Amino acid sequence: MFYFLVGIIVVILGASYFLVGRSFFIRRKHILLTSIFLIVLAWLVYQASLVYFAWLIDLQGRYLLPPYREIAYFLQYVGFRIFVPYIVSFLAGVIFFFAAKFLNRKYDERFFEPEEPYFLALSLFLLGHPGWLVYLVAVFVAYFFFHIIHAFIANRTDRLPFYHFWLPVALFVILLNEFWFSHTGFWSLMGFGKLM
Repeated sequence: MFYFLVGIIVVILGASYFLVGRSFFIRRKHILLTSIFLIVLAWLVYQASLVYFAWLIDLQGRYLLPPYREIAYFLQYVGFRIFVPYIVSFLAGVIFFFAAKFLNRKYDERFFEPEEPYFLALSLFLLGHPGWLVYLVAVFVAYFFFHIIHAFIANRTDRLPFYHFWLPVALFVILLNEFWFSHTGFWSLMGFGKLM
């Protein structure tokens, strides 16, 4: 899943920033977001089928599948281990998306560019659970750090847009999760362990 997530972030980054400009994401946001959602869903179903076939060929694992056990046991296992982390992060993405849109509309589009709530929601969804929690902390730390540079070192008083940081921070958190957090007790405390 690591290379898959990195690939999605890099493609969206490249298309939105370098290839055809900022309007690319806004013009094709529904197609892109639906495609990404369906690709992630297909990947999760593929992961669940790998678990099924691994249990099926294992001498002891086959006793966890029908006819020895109810199919509900397998569905509960893959649901909790594979699907729930992305259901939780999807819900977090939806909540933060609508909160960002609401606050932006309430304060006359002062906080976010049109693409930014989509980048935020997409990043939260792709990171899964508990990756989205790490992402939120990383976003606040990155914004604080860049605001300090912007305000005190560059002596600028205008608002620092976070447009160019949503997806790079998500990429950083994916790398951080893969190579560090997923090997710590934090992941285990969240109850999901390291997924495939």
